[in-house]
Amino acid sequence: MERDIRVLYVGSDGSVRSRLATALEAELPTITIDATGCAEEAGTLAETESFDCAVATDTRTDAAAAAAVRSVSDADGSLPVVCLAESFSTELARRVYDAGATACLPLASSRDYEQAADRIAATATRRRADAGDVGKEGAGGGDGCPTERARRFRQAVEQAADAVFITDADGTIEYVNPSFEALTGYERSEAVGRTPRILRSGEQDDAYYARMWQTILAGDVWQEEIVNERQSGEYYHAEQTVAPIVDDTGEADGFVAIQRDITERKEREHQRALNERRLRVLFEQAPDGIVVHDIDGEVLDVNCMLVEMLGYDRETLLSMSVPDFEIGIDPEKLRERWRSMDTGSTHKIEVQGTHQRKDGTTYPVEVWVSKIESAKDDGARFIAFVRDVSNRRHREIHLEEAQQVGNIGWWRKEIPSDEIYWSEQVYEMWGVDGDRGTIDHETFMSYIHPEDRDHVGQAWQEAKEGAPYDIEHRVVTGDGDVRWVREKAELTFDDNGNPTSAVGIVQDITEQKTREQELERTKHRLSLAIDTADAGVWELDADSGRMQLTDSMQDLVGLDTEVDGDTHGWFLDRIHPDDRETVRAAVENALSQEDGFEREFRFRHTSGEYIWLLARSRVLTDGAGDPERLVGVAIDISERIDRARQLRVLDRVLRHNLRNDMTAILGYAETIRDEVPEAAPAARTIIEEGKSLLRTADKEREIVEVISDPPQRTRLEVGELCRRAVEAARKSHADAAIEFEADAEAAAVGTENIRRAVSELLENAIRHYDGRTPEVMVRVDADDDVVRISVADRGPGIPDREVNVLTRERDIEPLYHGSGLGLWLVNWIVRRSNGRLSFEANEPRGSVVTIELRRAA
Repeated sequence: MERDIRVLYVGSDGSVRSRLATALEAELPTITIDATGCAEEAGTLAETESFDCAVATDTRTDAAAAAAVRSVSDADGSLPVVCLAESFSTELARRVYDAGATACLPLASSRDYEQAADRIAATATRRRADAGDVGKEGAGGGDGCPTERARRFRQAVEQAADAVFITDADGTIEYVNPSFEALTGYERSEAVGRTPRILRSGEQDDAYYARMWQTILAGDVWQEEIVNERQSGEYYHAEQTVAPIVDDTGEADGFVAIQRDITERKEREHQRALNERRLRVLFEQAPDGIVVHDIDGEVLDVNCMLVEMLGYDRETLLSMSVPDFEIGIDPEKLRERWRSMDTGSTHKIEVQGTHQRKDGTTYPVEVWVSKIESAKDDGARFIAFVRDVSNRRHREIHLEEAQQVGNIGWWRKEIPSDEIYWSEQVYEMWGVDGDRGTIDHETFMSYIHPEDRDHVGQAWQEAKEGAPYDIEHRVVTGDGDVRWVREKAELTFDDNGNPTSAVGIVQDITEQKTREQELERTKHRLSLAIDTADAGVWELDADSGRMQLTDSMQDLVGLDTEVDGDTHGWFLDRIHPDDRETVRAAVENALSQEDGFEREFRFRHTSGEYIWLLARSRVLTDGAGDPERLVGVAIDISERIDRARQLRVLDRVLRHNLRNDMTAILGYAETIRDEVPEAAPAARTIIEEGKSLLRTADKEREIVEVISDPPQRTRLEVGELCRRAVEAARKSHADAAIEFEADAEAAAVGTENIRRAVSELLENAIRHYDGRTPEVMVRVDADDDVVRISVADRGPGIPDREVNVLTRERDIEPLYHGSGLGLWLVNWIVRRSNGRLSFEANEPRGSVVTIELRRAA
């Protein structure tokens, strides 16, 4: 009498066990459930008792569930173990499958309990059936026992080279082998519980999958190639076999799929087809005529050029034989030559007037014939390349002209006889007069520059041993001039590998070498300039974003090792947080606007301290005019910044003390003026000089601001800027006659302080005028490159000594005091705008001060 189906239940949750038992009894009325809450005890029971299936529901932790599964699997490797989880997760599935679980199912609803019961009943029934089959074969262990057979089957699937995955009847993946993981990139825990849709690439339409399901649901095996998608997004080709797994009733309760990776084979097939298409294109578009024929000369294929050359259509040529149009050689002799050829050999046949066109005219040809074996094993095939040489002389004339234009000549050397033949261009190039006969190697070497003879001799010796001959060297011409040439040659060898002849070209590259040497000198000078200026050079690739730093730039920022990866990102990260976005925006704007930028910013040196850098850059474009690289120079301006800070501090201290003390002095002077009449004139003088000193202090403050802050140059509408300065001067000096003329289109590049400079020049011209009515003329004009602002007065003029100091024609001496700071303020504003300040005498009296600025685009 057959015993009941026996299930080992491992779990401590009584409600789960009760619900599951109810569902199982509905499926299998003759079922016995043995329960334990201990994983170790479950292992002992599995080892000593006979069960048809084990169920693990200990889901307090993923580790506990895996421990329960492993305890049972270690005791009886053939016993199927189903893990049930109220809180299902991919991590839980990964752990229990690794521990040996047969399936991992959720228990979140009543429907889940019913499906779990169906699975457990089917698994246990199949286990009982397998045990019955073994019993019929005979008991006693060995390969026939269910434990050993299951172990060997699982081992075979696990070690299979092909990807294998098993699904339930609904298509949910229950198992994948290691080859599946390697092929698809999905780990077992990532695939189990999902459907094969994760592999869909979109290359197969819905009809493909409909046919597949129709086949396997009918109980048949599906075999076809498929294109799937790996987890990485890459496609792969596979030969796929899908078969149903049927239960005792013949119904499919799961499916097994096997995939063999054929991606490389498909790529080879694709490449072969692509090569065939390319060869066909080359065949049809070849500049020479091509004919394929058999041993008897029957035409098998022709290209477009041969059709054009002979004047027949393709169909007519395919019905002809080679002797029909090759009339210069006896047909039998032609066939004999074909029969004597070895496979793979090439014969050159030179015949004059051999090919006959459809209209009866003939033309000379050169023919190269190769013999190949047919892939169909139906006899040899011959491929003949046919070249029309009727225009050869015309081309030779053009070649000679081209050689003269390009300073190119050619030579031929017969190695055994040591005879060298030069073309006319070589004789002219090397300045050799006299007969144009052959020369020997010794004569040739006599024209080589003495310092290059060893190099040329060594290169020629290596070429005779098979090395390429492509060298540059100097020659001493017949006139005694030294010229650079490039020689390139190909040598011909006999069957024993001995050189027999050589043909080469020689080109005069003197001008190219001169340019290269000048470029090297320029690079050297640039390198010296950069090193002298303690500057660094950097380059940013617009596409990759990768930044390259020269050695000098690495030294500047303290980088003593090569930075791996994103150098640009490393560089930006070291910029001070307050400056980083400004620099990043400047770089992006420069690339988008195809313009450079100039920025001062703080940069964290490798030592940990911040240094100040001044970076200037320009955009380099590619052939299409798109930004390709951003190239720039950076210098350390930390000392300048420190001096500017010190200057500001000193300025604040001095002005504060001067203003406080001068306020007191002015107060006393005003008291003396009001209360001591006899001292009033002196007091008024003190007051005027004191106020002048305060104005000088204010001007000194402006100068400090101008020379301390980095110049921010922008586009200036110079006419409008000067107009506002003139209007302000007219309001504050109503007695002055100020004329103004301006080019309305004049726009320049400079700092916003240019207006302050113009106002200062106006103020100086009016204040220092020694007549009754000050007269000043302000004029703005421009040419293609420069905008000029001229301020002309009729005053006493500016002393030459002060002009010479401002224009740097004279040093500032210890006793030099100058007439004030106004012109120094103007001078520094103009210089910070990259402008030029000049002075000249006005006629008949006065001065003309001119500011020149670069015109804006």
